[in-house]
Amino acid sequence: MRQNIKGFSLIELLVVIAILGILMAIAVPMYNQYRRRANRAEGRATLVEAAQIAERFFVRNNTYVGADGGGNIPAQSPHRLYAIAFNAPTATTFTITATPQGGQTGDECGQLTINQAGARGAAQDGCW
Repeated sequence: MRQNIKGFSLIELLVVIAILGILMAIAVPMYNQYRRRANRAEGRATLVEAAQIAERFFVRNNTYVGADGGGNIPAQSPHRLYAIAFNAPTATTFTITATPQGGQTGDECGQLTINQAGARGAAQDGCW
């Protein structure tokens, strides 16, 4: 008389675990890359907002120097994923840089920049 044995063998269980491990090794890096790309929108939006603040300051004062005074230009993006740095070397030019920080530091685009002419820059094409 044969006995019905129900359950999984150890080899079947190890095969399933190996398949799950391979899937996770592919899925987790792709998810992190997607999340960084989505968070990049926050850095871009903060840069554009800061440039608008600088332009309003220029209209009132005819200079960009001092536009970052008084807390007008944010020092960080809303979720603290980017540190914002304002640099006005002359009265008629400025550059604003967003540097990734925290979980965003592994972003392939690195620093995002914008200047008084609206020229946007990043480490790679397609980041803006």
